[in-house]
Amino acid sequence: MPRRARAAGKAGDAHHAVVRERAQLLSIFDGIDEVVYISDPRTHEILYLNGAARAVFGDAVGKKCYRAFQRRRTPCPFCTNRIIFHKRPGEPHIWEFQNLRNRRWYRCIDKAIPWPDGRLVRYEMALDVTDMKQAEEALRSSEKRYRATIDSLAEAIHMVGPDLRIILANRAFTVWAARMGLRGGLVGRTVRTAFPFLPATVEEEYRNVFRTGRMLRTEERCLIHGRETITETRKIPVLEEGKTVHVITAISNITARRKAEEAIRRSEKKYRSLMEGANDAIFLADENGMLLEVNRRAIELVGRSRRELLGTHITRLHPPEERDRIVAAFREIAERGAGSAGDVTILCGNGKTVPVEISVSAIRHGGATLMHAIMRDVSERKRIEAMRDLLLRDVTHELKTPIAMMKMAHAMANEALAARDLEGVRRAEGIAARNLAFLARDVGNILGMCWLRGGTLILKPAPLSLGGIAGEIAEEMRDRLRLGGVGLEVRIKRGADRITAERRMIRTLLYNLVDNALKFTRRGKVTIGASRTGGWVTLTVRDTGIGIASAAREEVFTPFYKKNPAMQGTGLGLPICREIAKLHGGTVRISSNGRRKGTTVAVRLAVRPAASRRAGKGGVR
Repeated sequence: MPRRARAAGKAGDAHHAVVRERAQLLSIFDGIDEVVYISDPRTHEILYLNGAARAVFGDAVGKKCYRAFQRRRTPCPFCTNRIIFHKRPGEPHIWEFQNLRNRRWYRCIDKAIPWPDGRLVRYEMALDVTDMKQAEEALRSSEKRYRATIDSLAEAIHMVGPDLRIILANRAFTVWAARMGLRGGLVGRTVRTAFPFLPATVEEEYRNVFRTGRMLRTEERCLIHGRETITETRKIPVLEEGKTVHVITAISNITARRKAEEAIRRSEKKYRSLMEGANDAIFLADENGMLLEVNRRAIELVGRSRRELLGTHITRLHPPEERDRIVAAFREIAERGAGSAGDVTILCGNGKTVPVEISVSAIRHGGATLMHAIMRDVSERKRIEAMRDLLLRDVTHELKTPIAMMKMAHAMANEALAARDLEGVRRAEGIAARNLAFLARDVGNILGMCWLRGGTLILKPAPLSLGGIAGEIAEEMRDRLRLGGVGLEVRIKRGADRITAERRMIRTLLYNLVDNALKFTRRGKVTIGASRTGGWVTLTVRDTGIGIASAAREEVFTPFYKKNPAMQGTGLGLPICREIAKLHGGTVRISSNGRRKGTTVAVRLAVRPAASRRAGKGGVR
């Protein structure tokens, strides 16, 4: 499977996993008896209603929240979006409000939460507190009527006096107490003895309500029959002439609500983990092309902060000349559902451009279309492709040139034979021999690099003479040395001649070093030397040629690198030398005193290899 398809598949799997998990959250919301809805804060479009909300307001998904819930033509002036979207995501804002459509009172719990597409949306749970409001009103008008009213309420309610004893309780409270495992009558007992599982601070909480006259909301967690139960307690002061005379305590089981919120947090964490853990840059945009979310890799790729990117049109990521093509590609993908925008470039924050390939999926959710784009940096691929093209061009040139020269030498030899010109035949033979050597060198280097990088060579060391190999190369290059006006000297110090190594590889290494020296030396001298220190021999090739700049001393070991493309050769000689040295446990170092002051290449080799080694993909293992 192509890498692009695998990357798109992984990102698609991650997205579908998040969507499935969010579907599970919505099923949790559907199991809650209170009204729950989710809406878009910018468009006010209703994205989700649970069963309780649909029972009250009908199926209003896709409608404006202010029309469906309040029968207004414009957004509600009391909308809390300005509050919740200035808080941290997930931090609640709690308030009470009377709905203008059904005239019922609700205690609303609002917060900003992320939607599957990454944007922040409005989440509201509305608890119907009409009965409580009516109970409070009844309390002000008649104690008897109040008692009857609270007894009919579904919430567990009890009243506490100034001495912190329970004065009365409704039926729902009695049922709740039985489920909690509380036995016996609770009326007349202090809150501390009635609820021994509560923290000691509960008494101080009641005293604060009596003292301040302000309602207090707390949350408690406890185990009932081995299962965690979460309750919310509201301590509501009852005032007479500005003084708190009683405190009404309403207990609500909010286990389902808290579990849903915890599930949301887990989903958010998983969504963020999947997105942030991706190796490719991921961008999420709305149907208008505005960026809603980006991952860490996208920020690194573009070189801009998350704040800078969010809310930016996706075309602003590309150079001006590509933007029309991007818009057309995204429009076509939105209709098809998925596709590729091809190879384009990203405009980075520092003004540089980076080539990328883009895979895009159109996601339809809640009546809207979202664009999920995966971008992969293909700079390295482009570099390799350019290197490949350069290699093909150079190899073609390097092979054609000696072949053409050998054809010419063949024609010259035929003419000389016809004229019985023996000296002409010798000249033609020399031309053919030199070009055959060039051809053998280039083909050998190409095959050698393939073997070294492909894991097809196993080192088989044997005793050899460095001086003997140097003599062979000197004889082989005699005509070339003469034509270039270059002298070759061999200086092998005592004790440095004999080593144990792979002879064919050491010969290739030394041949390439001498060949490289001759390319850059005219009317000068090349010296092959060797010295021994302990268990190591340093083989050197020193020339009096043009030298090498310090900045280029590492670049020359890059396969196919040639500072001057017109220079003869494939650019594989020195990279092969380094690979051979590494295969023998050694190193290669280049030194030069500067331009036109010659170059020295020093190869450090073990006199005897530690163990048999093998060339593998990417080097030696």
